Amino acid sequence: MGATVRADKGRHKRKDGGVSQNYYLEAGIEAAEAGGFDSAGLDEASKYGKTTYKLNNFKEILDIV
Repeated sequence: MGATVRADKGRHKRKDGGVSQNYYLEAGIEAAEAGGFDSAGLDEASKYGKTTYKLNNFKEILDIV
C-alpha cells in the first residue's frame, strides 16, 4: 500500500497515468535497505544513491557473491 500511495502523489507518475520504471527500481532498493540487505543495480538502478553495488553489466555480480 505504501508504494501505491507514494506513486499516487505524482512524483513518479507518467503522463499516460502509469508509474515510471524508476519508481519501481527505487522502491526495490529502498526495501532492501529497510530490511538490512545489500542491493545491486544495473543501468538506471546503478545510478540511485542508495544502491549498494553499482554494476555496469550482469557479469559483475559474480564479483559480489
